[in-house]
Amino acid sequence: MKKSIFFMFVASLFTSLNAHDMMSHSNHMEETSKKVDIKETLIAKKGKKIFEELCDKNQIKDFTSQDEAKEFLTANAICKNLDEDKIEAVSLYLSNPLLANEKSQVIDVPKDAKCPVCGMYVAKYPKWVAKISTKSGNSYYFDGVKDMLKFYFDPSKYSKNEVNIDEITVTDYYFLEAINAKNAYFVIDSNVHGPMGKEIIPFKDETQAKKFMQDHFGKKVLKFEELDKTIFE
Repeated sequence: MKKSIFFMFVASLFTSLNAHDMMSHSNHMEETSKKVDIKETLIAKKGKKIFEELCDKNQIKDFTSQDEAKEFLTANAICKNLDEDKIEAVSLYLSNPLLANEKSQVIDVPKDAKCPVCGMYVAKYPKWVAKISTKSGNSYYFDGVKDMLKFYFDPSKYSKNEVNIDEITVTDYYFLEAINAKNAYFVIDSNVHGPMGKEIIPFKDETQAKKFMQDHFGKKVLKFEELDKTIFE
């Protein structure tokens, strides 16, 4: 009986120590991850500054990885006098612009916000976010310009509340910055798809929009006032 109690005590002690070690390891990993995130953010912000000062913004394209961005910068002389450190910083920024953007520069989406048109969680798709703000203080979030326009042209179909629109914000495709939709340029019918398939792609710069249209077989570039229901019907 005494041996049994002793072994139970030892087993309990071992389990407790093991759990403590696992928790300590988990906390250490979390702290390390935070340090890496902070370091990457600082490098990306440096890369953004370098890109804006030394690079031809009209030659930009979308990248799926930092290595792809780095290879593009090395092969195409779109930036002046970049050493290895600068290429590292700029490529990190171009592959993940959100790292360098201040909170005020992006559309801040609540984690539980759902697109009123398709029902998807919008925060999962920061590259595609659009937002409609109303004069009464309500905000509607969308996982793409296409769904935003469906709501814009027929708000009573998707909201029980009266919708008096105050502001419409979209996300620039390349730099993931929030821009007023009425100042944006939209590429129609390109081969780039969003979370809900074929998408209308917004840009803050007309030249970049036209280059994207050429690179991705788009049909036209339109201003906000030129958009209508026929685009998504």
